[in-house]
Amino acid sequence: MDCKLWTEVLLAIPDLKDPAKHRDALVGGALWLHAQGYPRQALALLDRFDRTGRATSRSGLIAAMLNAEIDSLPASVSMLRKAFVLDPLDPQTQKAFLLALIQTGATGQSAEMANFILDVSKDAECIAAALDVLQPGWGVHGRMELSGDLMQGWLIWRGGERVRSIVVQSEDVDHVFEVNASLSRGSTDPHFAAIEIPWAEEPWREVRDVSTGISLDAPNWSDTMEAEALFTGDANVAVTVIIAVHKDFQATQACLKSLMDDATEVKRRIIVIDDASPDPAIEALLADAAAQGFVALLKNETNRGFVGSVNRALRLVGGEDVVILNSDTVVPPRWLDRLNAVAQSASIGSITPLSNNGELVSVPGAFRANPFCGPASVAAMDACASSLAGSLVDIPNGVGFCLYLCHRALKVAGLLSPQFGRGYLEDVEYCLRIARAGLRNVCATSVFVGHKGGASFGAHRGYLVAANSARLVAQCPEIEERTRAFMTLDPFAPLREALHWAFLEVCGPLRLVFAEEAIGTSLLADIADDDPSLSVLAVTVPRDGSLMVTCHPTGVRASWPADRGMDAFLDYARRLPVRDCIVIGPGNLEARLSSIFSLGVPADIIVAERGAIEDRARMSPPGRTWPFRRVIEAGWFGVPLHRPEVTDEGSPPVSKPGRPVIGIVSAASPAETAEWSAAFAAAVRAEWPEANLILFGETDRDVELMTEGRLFVTGPVDRGGLRALGRRHGCGCIVVLTSQYSLLNGGLAPLSGWNLSLRHVNLSARRPLRGGGEPELGELAAWAVARTRPDGATGELSSPRLPAQTCLSGQVHPRGPEKHASRD
Repeated sequence: MDCKLWTEVLLAIPDLKDPAKHRDALVGGALWLHAQGYPRQALALLDRFDRTGRATSRSGLIAAMLNAEIDSLPASVSMLRKAFVLDPLDPQTQKAFLLALIQTGATGQSAEMANFILDVSKDAECIAAALDVLQPGWGVHGRMELSGDLMQGWLIWRGGERVRSIVVQSEDVDHVFEVNASLSRGSTDPHFAAIEIPWAEEPWREVRDVSTGISLDAPNWSDTMEAEALFTGDANVAVTVIIAVHKDFQATQACLKSLMDDATEVKRRIIVIDDASPDPAIEALLADAAAQGFVALLKNETNRGFVGSVNRALRLVGGEDVVILNSDTVVPPRWLDRLNAVAQSASIGSITPLSNNGELVSVPGAFRANPFCGPASVAAMDACASSLAGSLVDIPNGVGFCLYLCHRALKVAGLLSPQFGRGYLEDVEYCLRIARAGLRNVCATSVFVGHKGGASFGAHRGYLVAANSARLVAQCPEIEERTRAFMTLDPFAPLREALHWAFLEVCGPLRLVFAEEAIGTSLLADIADDDPSLSVLAVTVPRDGSLMVTCHPTGVRASWPADRGMDAFLDYARRLPVRDCIVIGPGNLEARLSSIFSLGVPADIIVAERGAIEDRARMSPPGRTWPFRRVIEAGWFGVPLHRPEVTDEGSPPVSKPGRPVIGIVSAASPAETAEWSAAFAAAVRAEWPEANLILFGETDRDVELMTEGRLFVTGPVDRGGLRALGRRHGCGCIVVLTSQYSLLNGGLAPLSGWNLSLRHVNLSARRPLRGGGEPELGELAAWAVARTRPDGATGELSSPRLPAQTCLSGQVHPRGPEKHASRD
């Protein structure tokens, strides 16, 4: 942001100078800038607001409006999508997002969004806009549902009178009701009526508009259906397995194969619902399974969603138990026999097994999606869980990836609630009904079922979860406190370590990372992103000899007993599928390097400053080989090191209006970054008072830097978002900071592919700053100004390389990156 303009903003919005009020004042500053005709600069403040705390739908809507003003429709849609996920039930956000999708020509997404609005909205304008997408020329439409003893819903119609009649048809009689258009809408067309009618009658068969005869979208459902009205079927069947299928052929194929391979003793039948799958391969797969007599196949002519599909199958169930099984699961041998044995207890209503991706029942990582590593890993994890002979654990609710429902629970709870639309969290609400009936929801810790996750709804999942979470909490406010208490207690903790070691043997190829202190999450993410095919096992080796092992991405931390020692761990590691390893430091690990090398896998080393390790390589005795594949300076892990010279050619266009910006990217500590950036900004101002500087990230003194140093600070930058953010702000050059802090915290991998002039400052090799007048700061400031001042660039621009790799097997490659005089 232009420093003069920023000064005006600070005068107009003085709360920006107060750290306690700064964040809230950012929105006010953005609105002020918009009023003055600076939409791009307003977006910068809104971006900082989102990065420095929880984003809001309001900030997203404002950002969408600003992007639309500067003709950036894709960015506007992106902001609206973010606002919608934050508050999917807000009518203003729903309508704005739908209209933006229509404007982009995204027909499929527009239809998906319109269906979502019809599922959740009670706003007339939103509903009318959605119907315009799905049913152009519509005349009347409505939704009805039964909740307890109330019939609730809405009716919308075009033209005609403000009063309209509907008929609810039950088994023996028709009930006619008059509905009145909302007075708050005056005579506005279309007319809209919210409906709420006491209902103590039997379940209805159909709800129709009287004047047109059009059937309203009213699910035939009751939350307390009698067994004889709902359940009739084969008395010889002990368990019916219900699988709804829409997408993901490979996952569905793996699921069915695991069921076919299971030689269960329990009498079972499998009902599969083809929920209007768009994939011909899935249609053929299910047809073949049905032709073999392996499954009973139901086909939906239109997509009903998970809830509608499962309910269709539940109506065919007799007096048996039911398993609702996701189509992207893999079951282990004899899974059903073991769950059925648990179900014999009269106190139990639902049973959920352990899983890699099972929310409350996830292992080894707690309450997260652990990697799905294929059928063989499922069998191994299940064998480990079974060998532990774990007891039943009571849980707040069952989880729908594999939900075993005892008949006694089905009898009292009926069908899944259609209030949850296409799906998500309907399993939680259903299990709360079971609990209210006095039955237990339990986890069978001796059974493990694999779950890939995300096969049913894909990108739409976030919208559904957000909307249904709000609906669930409104209906069942106690669920939040119960879930928090369960997560705090974490009764699965004793299982995690044993399952963690079993998981490592089956999770696929591993990268071992050794360090003497705990590794930061940013560096772990850099290491994981460097080769996504590898799981990362970080091994902390403090001086006392005890080891702490952390797995990424599961997040599981497990201790290795000190009395077993490093050598015993390396013996264990030889049983694991280790692909390569990284040593950080090495610090006190240097004495253990020969043992680490004995693993016989390629090794990298990350050091704070390359000079010392290179000097030792030069002084090594003749014939001594340092078997490191790469030596990487702290902060640079994950940045491609062999690449063409980085030049200004091909740099992104500068955002207009405004001058090119001097950017700072830091992998140093927040305190180091703040101190150095303030001094550098002062040196730049001495060269060019009007220079624009921006720090990508955060420090411990953001507000001070922004108000006194006139240095804009973005706030935390998401991994992968740095390059796009730099283009948005119009960077002309970048100064990169690293330090000893970077050794364990990483942070520069997002620079990969950013085609700009770079300078690298290693704070580990510098004296403590004494102010802005140091010679190296002056030289660096002159370099930055020459690349950003419109009349200041003369001659060839400096174009240093990124840090080059150093091979320590007899010769040392050139360092590569040009560095200013930052060494004593």
